[in-house]
Amino acid sequence: MSCCKECGHTLENVEVEAYEKRQVFDIPPVNLIVTEHKSQIKTCPHCGRINKAVFPESVKYPVQYGPNILASAIYCKNHHFIPYERISEFFEDIMGIKICPATIIRAEKECFQNLEYFESIIREKLMISHVVHFDETGMKIEGKRH
Repeated sequence: MSCCKECGHTLENVEVEAYEKRQVFDIPPVNLIVTEHKSQIKTCPHCGRINKAVFPESVKYPVQYGPNILASAIYCKNHHFIPYERISEFFEDIMGIKICPATIIRAEKECFQNLEYFESIIREKLMISHVVHFDETGMKIEGKRH
């Protein structure tokens, strides 16, 4: 600032006494990242067999969504109880990603299957535990909240 807002006197040679700070928090724009995997194909000159290299285990289809997109969709469904159609709309409206409800359902089923073993361990631990706390919600007994 170069002059006083009250009297117009120059402030060019006046030392700064302090700073007032203001912060703006925002999220970066979402950009879809596409990673292309290539599998080499070679024909054996000796026997004529066509040999194909193996893709990474997580790359199962010619086109698919990555774990971050699928985890976000599953989170929307199971933590926030958003219907599949609305999750699809959200991804398209906000991120420009067209993901159909069937893809979310398939990913959710796969996630559940992958968690079955972990769930069984938790279930076993709960069964042998002396104390199990399931819910912190109070309830009224004889008019008093417990």
